[in-house]
Amino acid sequence: MRHRIFACLIVCISLFSSCKKDEATTWESNWVAPVAHGRLTLSDLTADNGYTDNAGIYHLYFEKIISGFGTSDLTQIPDTNISQKFVVPLSGGPFQIPGNTAIITQNQNYSVETNGTGLRMVKVKSGQMIVHVKSYVNAYLHPTFTLYNVSEVYGNNTDIDFALTPGSAAAPTEGYYTVDMSNKYVVLSGTSGFDYNKLSTHLEIKTEQNTTADQNTIYGQDSVRFELIMSDLVIDYAKGYFGNDTYSFNETFNLAQSANMPTGLLALDQASFGFHVTHKMGFDGKLKIDNVMGLNTYMNTGVQLTGGNLYNPFFITRSIDNGGTASVSNYDINLNEGNSNITSFMGSLPYSVLFTGSLQLNPFGNVSDGNDFFYSDQLTEAKLVVDVPMRLAASDLTLRDTLNVEVNTDAVRVSSLTLDIQNAFPMEWKLNLTTLGGVVVAADLNVPNGNSIDALALATSSTLVIPISEAQWNTIKSEGKLILQVVSNTPSFPQLVNLYSSYFIDVRVKAGVVLNAEVE
Repeated sequence: MRHRIFACLIVCISLFSSCKKDEATTWESNWVAPVAHGRLTLSDLTADNGYTDNAGIYHLYFEKIISGFGTSDLTQIPDTNISQKFVVPLSGGPFQIPGNTAIITQNQNYSVETNGTGLRMVKVKSGQMIVHVKSYVNAYLHPTFTLYNVSEVYGNNTDIDFALTPGSAAAPTEGYYTVDMSNKYVVLSGTSGFDYNKLSTHLEIKTEQNTTADQNTIYGQDSVRFELIMSDLVIDYAKGYFGNDTYSFNETFNLAQSANMPTGLLALDQASFGFHVTHKMGFDGKLKIDNVMGLNTYMNTGVQLTGGNLYNPFFITRSIDNGGTASVSNYDINLNEGNSNITSFMGSLPYSVLFTGSLQLNPFGNVSDGNDFFYSDQLTEAKLVVDVPMRLAASDLTLRDTLNVEVNTDAVRVSSLTLDIQNAFPMEWKLNLTTLGGVVVAADLNVPNGNSIDALALATSSTLVIPISEAQWNTIKSEGKLILQVVSNTPSFPQLVNLYSSYFIDVRVKAGVVLNAEVE
């Protein structure tokens, strides 16, 4: 059609061009031009978080993973700075000390800060230890600092050597050494082997071997200061006693981000809720769910999920460390139409689900004798699963879609919008069309029932013509969007109907275009 109009336009321009007139000739031509198209389906409603069952009925399906239950800081080692001064065990002076003579020898158990956890061994994923030595001694010194049981090979040591020139109280000499802790084991059971959070070290300070006595003038009470700095340690594996503290969790399962949640009143059939725990951490626990609340921010309402043994505490049994892989124990809570209010809970159309509770570690005490364990990539998880078959009754069920408007020329004015609509849902709809800024273009237009038979979509076609003003059209052009809203009531509410994946509403928007032309 458009090709014929443009052909006629060319002919007319040629004819007018051959005529000699003093005044310009004006005329106008009308046609219908497509500007927008939208299709609402059940997969649009759920943002593809859905599936079709064996009967062809579409299901809303959502799941949320909760990992660690608030225990993410359980085995972390905060940044730590341990500083200690070592004094030469002499009185008076000066003393002339020959080379290769030990002046300080010290074994030390350093306390390592944790977040309340008793650790006996960790494997570090990343981070560093920095050893800083500062000498106030007027001698050439050779300090050797040993980190016992700190190595990439379990049980080996890390030895650190320094060579320090003579220092003084006013101008001490310094040395730094950085240990990359990536993939290193750190034993924290102290020299006894039974402590927690104790790092064993050995310090020996000798005069430098290739020096003479007159080069090493030492006074009693001269000192050397050592600092051990632990920085950005990330734990990959830990073993010890993790205590019996209680950790709280507070999670929001946001349905509106994963689904274009409708509004209105919805009666559902056979919705289900699953809470599935997979325990992978080496401690016993007592898990308690305090609240599962569905929140509809659009309606400012909330419905608490109740039923079954959802709010009863239950015990989870520690996993077993199988040489790098934790055994798994599973715990399940399943709610359905028969044992809970899950159907009315989901019928309230929650935009989000608030999930709160707590996990107590080791409710029976240190029954493992310090052999609790943790792998950073094998945390205890809970999966929340909501499954809602689209067998429903709807009252003022409202769906929305945003249509992109394409305008190819500004040399037009538009007097109307034509909506070609196909409805394959077994319910009639009221259609509203607004601009992005909320200006009403059309309201409460009737879309008749589809002729669908079970899963077979037999769409009913209808055409609606909407007069629009120049101001409305200019707004649509400038925003480039139209908001399509459809509102439906199922027949004989609250009688249930099945919704199938093949159902859709298709809306094509065309503009009644008037093109003004002027030819000299």
